Amino acid sequence: SLKFIGKNGLQMGWDQTLNNYKKSYSSKELMGKLRFDIKTIEPMGNQSAMMIGNWNLFRKSDTLSGYSTIIWKRIDGEWLIIADHSS
Repeated sequence: SLKFIGKNGLQMGWDQTLNNYKKSYSSKELMGKLRFDIKTIEPMGNQSAMMIGNWNLFRKSDTLSGYSTIIWKRIDGEWLIIADHSS
């Protein structure tokens, strides 16, 4: 179950997060181009890691930017995001 923390607070679950993205980025123009620069990746045991980076969203109308802390966990052999705090 994904936890996403952004300007609107905590969202729980993959479906809720996906629905919010679809509302906020309903067209290619609103979606823009995302660039993510990884600053650090720190293992948290053998099955999880924390990644910190900054993001830039380039759109025709504006450019947004911020930082993210992302927690990855290995589940059934796949690395999945379980928490994302973006600001």
